[in-house]
Amino acid sequence: GTVLVEAMLQDCETIGSDLHPVAVLLARCKPRARSSADLARLVSRARECAQFAEDRRRARAGASKRFHHEDVRLFEPHVLLELDSLRHKIETLGDDPDRADLFLALSSVLLKLSRKRGDTSDMVDQRRTAPGFATRLIIGRVEALAERVSDFAAHQPGRVRPARVSQDDATELRSARSGQVDAIITSPPYAATYDYISHHDLRIRWLSLDGSAMARGEIGSRTSYWNMPRGEVRRAWADEVGRFLLAAHRVLTPGGPLVLLMADSAVGDIVLRAGEVVAHVA
Repeated sequence: GTVLVEAMLQDCETIGSDLHPVAVLLARCKPRARSSADLARLVSRARECAQFAEDRRRARAGASKRFHHEDVRLFEPHVLLELDSLRHKIETLGDDPDRADLFLALSSVLLKLSRKRGDTSDMVDQRRTAPGFATRLIIGRVEALAERVSDFAAHQPGRVRPARVSQDDATELRSARSGQVDAIITSPPYAATYDYISHHDLRIRWLSLDGSAMARGEIGSRTSYWNMPRGEVRRAWADEVGRFLLAAHRVLTPGGPLVLLMADSAVGDIVLRAGEVVAHVA
């Protein structure tokens, strides 16, 4: 949602899209307008969730549901129970507008509280986390979010039109009409560098999101590129870039700029130079 935030500060009407369900939630969260009363309520809700988790911890309550085997591997038992209590309380909020923001705050602490070395690593380390740390951490994240949203609102030029964010495939851009967009600014995935869907599997699972569209349509998946014959790598990347450029051409106004922040990548001894590939395909 960074481009949306910056565009709104320039008083631009904005459309955002991403195929990743967590990215969509985050992009909807960051630019959404809230009053000071809304933000105070959000922080209060976070404290309620934290108190609920703390009460359950002190009462030595069990889990609200059966844990996924991967969660058992990744978290210390008492941390897993605290996170389960936080999630359980957030789920009870139903249609409350704070629900999505609290889930995002929960997702932002998962990696820090897990035994994983990082998003891009499957390795785990021994960890010792103090009881109650998870609840304190999520309160801090929500307070930081409220502070940043308040700062964002203070810098907006008058009444700014809200951003419209959709889960959409960049090679289709169905959320935008033909000729509707004056400019596109994006940082597309890099070929053969990450597996975004697997790296964010933890967040997708804890937020009960559907990652099937991302699993089918992820551009530049590291696993898919490393598993294909080396002779097909350049053609495959050119095809994915080309389908995105066709979609971008359809939604852009004539002469509208397309700004891409890209990086080179490689599959074994096959080097994919982003500038050359984009220029050739374009």
